[in-house]
Amino acid sequence: KLAEKFLSGDTEVDEFLEQFLIRRKIMHLRKVKVDKMRELKRRPSMRNTTGPGYPPAGNFPGMAPSVPYPVGPVGMPMPVSPMYRPF
Repeated sequence: KLAEKFLSGDTEVDEFLEQFLIRRKIMHLRKVKVDKMRELKRRPSMRNTTGPGYPPAGNFPGMAPSVPYPVGPVGMPMPVSPMYRPF
């Protein structure tokens, strides 16, 4: 349509170039996005085979907790802040 208007003389050169460059940019961005999606679909998914790329949350056996004090069995005394001591 745009080219037909230009070739028939209905559109000036400057107007044609302005509209053409806008449409060319849009088409280029669409092509880049399509190419990227194709690449992502072709690449084997690492997430499905190896799990997430970050450590799981929670306390699991064998994992050291990330607290600044030792965590042991229930009977082990734990440090208590001075303002919470009943005496």
